[in-house]
Amino acid sequence: MARLSSFCTENPTIRTDTTIHERFRSVATVAAMAAPRTTRNPDLVRGVGKYSRSKMYHKRGLWAIKAKNGGAFPRHEKKAAEAKPSEKAPKFYPADDVKKPLANTRKPKPTKLKASITPGTVLILLAGRFMGKRVVFLKQLPSGLLLVTGELP
Repeated sequence: MARLSSFCTENPTIRTDTTIHERFRSVATVAAMAAPRTTRNPDLVRGVGKYSRSKMYHKRGLWAIKAKNGGAFPRHEKKAAEAKPSEKAPKFYPADDVKKPLANTRKPKPTKLKASITPGTVLILLAGRFMGKRVVFLKQLPSGLLLVTGELP
């Protein structure tokens, strides 16, 4: 518990009035509570997580919840759903099904450049009409594109 209290005094944003059992929670977990929420299982490609189901069972601490409740997950009874007022069908609707676009939470950021690419560096274009041609790098635009000048002889 001494490690936790020293950690909390260094970080005033973390509440110290709650006691956390060190066997189940580490100091890193306490720091993560103050951080913005992110997934514990990042995607390798869309739909395929980095960790397996059994690994995520342990990472999420579900084993501790199950052990605390006598070997079964706690059940919460569903509340009775309120009757919705019937909605009138729309007068106009599309003849074909309109696909709903996929959710995209990606934030556009400029591409990180290699340290060796500095203004004045000679680059070789790898795609497009001028593929294989040499150009001089000028700067990176806010959109992430590289501004280059002319073909070198």
